[in-house]
Amino acid sequence: MDDQALASWLRVNCGHNSENRCLPKFVWNLDNEQKEKLLLTLLKGDGTFYSDSKGCRYYSKSIRLINDVQRLAFELGYHTSATTEINSIKNGNCVPYVGISKGHNCLVNTKKILGERKGCENYEEIESIEINDNSELGNELRRLYESGELNLESFKSAVLDEQIRNIDWKTMPVDRYVRQLQSSLKKDQKAGISSLGGMISLGNKEAFNELLKYFNKLPPPKTVEEVYLKKEVLRHLERENTRLQVIPYIIDELYKTPSNNTTRQWISAIFKFLEYSPKDKIREPLGKMLKDKRFSYRLKKKIKNILYGNSLEERW
Repeated sequence: MDDQALASWLRVNCGHNSENRCLPKFVWNLDNEQKEKLLLTLLKGDGTFYSDSKGCRYYSKSIRLINDVQRLAFELGYHTSATTEINSIKNGNCVPYVGISKGHNCLVNTKKILGERKGCENYEEIESIEINDNSELGNELRRLYESGELNLESFKSAVLDEQIRNIDWKTMPVDRYVRQLQSSLKKDQKAGISSLGGMISLGNKEAFNELLKYFNKLPPPKTVEEVYLKKEVLRHLERENTRLQVIPYIIDELYKTPSNNTTRQWISAIFKFLEYSPKDKIREPLGKMLKDKRFSYRLKKKIKNILYGNSLEERW
């Protein structure tokens, strides 16, 4: 995981700044040994060990993180007490803290945790959410209740729809999908293309830029499979609001792609794209091709059909 992806993941799962830090949700599914290692690591970072070896304190400006650490210690069988008032001083700064102790045999005395205790086997994490009665979710839940359709499944479905609506797809990081494009596995590449294409349709400019860069780096197709790959990428790139940015790359494809039985479908896709492009944006580059001896009579005829308004009915 690169630094940008890690930073993005931490912001989403652990909070944006020191006042909003929290433990990621997967922590509550860890076994006790892993939880105790996490607790000790937290204490070594922002904790204070009592000189009498009977306990310790963990400090944080984040009330959420204080509550999470208290819950973590409590689940592991320790006695805890927390203050969220600004009445504790650490290094000259007033911050909330959670106190952790275990009688006369505190874990911090040995600076290690054995991981022998077991939490409740039937424990299930409770997630709470606040719902505005006048919000879209609140109105939908009211409708379900009044129609007698409100149950656990319909509630979960309504909440999921609300969470999806609140995702800012336009600014969502795309690093994960870019790494899929760079994979040596075809299935990963196809998954990355599909995911970026979906985000492009939702207005994500970074997804468009990354997929366009990937398209530009693809070599001229030599196999039918490579032809299908290029056509699939182009399908995601050719949208009304992005077509102008793609035109120079498509013109370049005509210069790079040899005309043969394998590539005819790809060349046809290129001409189809150009046929629906603004004439004032393609007239000059296509006009130059008409004077270029490298292009065959048949290709030049197709170019003339596009420039002078004839429909593209001719088949290869």
